[in-house]
Amino acid sequence: MRSRFTASLNATLGGLFVILGVTIASPAGAAVAPSALLTGQTTTVSPTFSGQSPFTVSIAVQGVSGPTSISAQLFSRITTRSGLLSALSPNGPSGVIDQIDPVSTSCLPASTHGGVALSIDVITSTAHAPTLAGGCIGSTHPPTFDLRCQLGSGSCNGVYPVAIAVTSGSATVSKFVTLMTFVERPAAVPLRVSTLIRLNGADTGSAPSTAAVAHVLAKSPTVPVDLALGPAVIQKLLLTSAGHGAVSELAQVVAQNAPTHEILRTPYVSVDPGVLASSGLSGEVTRQIHRGQQILTAAGFTSSNPTTWLATAPVTASTTPALAAAGFTRLIAPDTSLAQPTATSLQWGQPFHVTPGDPSVDVMPTDGILAAQAAGPDLGVLGAERLLGDLAFLHFERPGLTVPQGVVVETSSPLTDASTFLTALLNGLSGNPVLSPITIDGMFSQVPSGANGAPATRTLADTGASPAWPAPQLSAFKSESQRQTAFASAVQAGNPIFEVLSDDLLAVELDDLGQAGRTSALHRARNRLDQQLSMLAIGGGDITLTALRSSLPITITSTTGYKVTGILILTSSHLTFPKGSTYPEVLDRSTKSLRIVTQAVTTGDLPLHATLVTPSGGLVLAHQRIVVHATHTSVVAIILTIGSAVVLLVWWIRTWWRKPRRRRATP
Repeated sequence: MRSRFTASLNATLGGLFVILGVTIASPAGAAVAPSALLTGQTTTVSPTFSGQSPFTVSIAVQGVSGPTSISAQLFSRITTRSGLLSALSPNGPSGVIDQIDPVSTSCLPASTHGGVALSIDVITSTAHAPTLAGGCIGSTHPPTFDLRCQLGSGSCNGVYPVAIAVTSGSATVSKFVTLMTFVERPAAVPLRVSTLIRLNGADTGSAPSTAAVAHVLAKSPTVPVDLALGPAVIQKLLLTSAGHGAVSELAQVVAQNAPTHEILRTPYVSVDPGVLASSGLSGEVTRQIHRGQQILTAAGFTSSNPTTWLATAPVTASTTPALAAAGFTRLIAPDTSLAQPTATSLQWGQPFHVTPGDPSVDVMPTDGILAAQAAGPDLGVLGAERLLGDLAFLHFERPGLTVPQGVVVETSSPLTDASTFLTALLNGLSGNPVLSPITIDGMFSQVPSGANGAPATRTLADTGASPAWPAPQLSAFKSESQRQTAFASAVQAGNPIFEVLSDDLLAVELDDLGQAGRTSALHRARNRLDQQLSMLAIGGGDITLTALRSSLPITITSTTGYKVTGILILTSSHLTFPKGSTYPEVLDRSTKSLRIVTQAVTTGDLPLHATLVTPSGGLVLAHQRIVVHATHTSVVAIILTIGSAVVLLVWWIRTWWRKPRRRRATP
């Protein structure tokens, strides 16, 4: 029985990755500070017929000009999870059972992992092979660690803290604690372990991290791994040459190693299904998934686990119903969403249903302590070995189980040292005698619900529904959604601009935006569509008609660069349109001129409203108010005017001929 999330453990967890001891100050002008780095380690040690069971650590020392040496201490087997966390805290482990004297690094062989390799022979109290101190080349035997236990009794099995100290003279260069697992024989029912790598955030989905994950998976083609890829992150990576290359490499590696490497079906951006459901936007989950799959498929990824949802927000009573409606039957959730995350040793390791919630959705929680061990900017080999030791400890808590149990290890930090950490982690899982790597799909298939004394149903920490968006934001979102739907009817299917507009609106649903961030995202989405509408215009100015019935010139301009379909609607209280007032138009060039037959009811300045709307209605593409100057000239007035001109002309001719000839003669 164990308590896993108490105040004391949380305090211990805060110092989980603090390296023990003191690092000596860097000499003035030194380019590299003195340090020692664990570059490789034997994850598990098992007894052999020869009695020699080597435990090897590879250490790279840098920044030290003088001679250095390495010493090690072995501590008692860990019996509680709190004891494991305490051993990895700044306080360090307690209960030394053996140690080796300092060994000079100058007489240690080079390691293929970098630095030098120190091999320590692990023996038990029943092993009688003589051992000599030393460890240098030419020594008869390596130094030894005696576990002081009886082989065959099961008392040797377990996880042992090992403190490594690197010294230079009397100064300590570095001191840290790693974990060594001793296994007498492979487990009949090993602990199932699913490794979930998240590349779905701005901090985790960089080009270097993506490329590093691709390299690691290529080296570990047989170790099951699940990937949660953020489509919006992948979309952004594809815009740069480095990102495009990293994405292509990862897609190729995953395709070659399917189904060992599994792709979860993920939304365009991380969303909270419970919040969307409470806001009356349950259908948005399906839209998010559809768009996400479009992007991942285009990038070369095929979802091999379409029914498992990775929760990135707290699970509430409205979460699982929303997921079930979207076709999801499995959920990976943070155990902090549970009323009693891991209150007893029987409350972990098996899937379950949550209440309140939809019983058709099976839930598997992530382990908060394991997640903390898989987080951090520079985990390296030490972080991986600590994590592997913790996983082994979880198995040894209940080594006699006949029904498998499992855990999900989630990495979600910026993987600046992804290659080193992930390589060590996957190598340590491969062939591990007490751990069995498995995909998440396999986890739900092989690990039964309610087995090993675990409850089949667990209560959520938040039994109410998720909070809905504020009413003004919800109204603004729905309004913009309607505008985009209307605009979609005006552009050709597959037009990239509509995908851009739609993606902007999907990004509004990001689960960690907050109210201020969501308001800004809504403004961006609206402004993007307004920019497209500003590229459409109807010619303005005044138009003069010299007859009550005439043709009215209308000009529509477009600088969008793509085809736009709309309906031109003319309205006026003093003008009629004998051939109709609505005209379907296709704007496939920059300028389109129309001649509209018009009948003026009266003369004068007559206002006319010309409006271009989308084919489905609901959105004005362009609008213009035009003033029509209509004049009326009657037939009688025209006859009188012509008659007057004729009379005047006749009079002028007669007058000219009656003038005296002398006035017409040339002088």
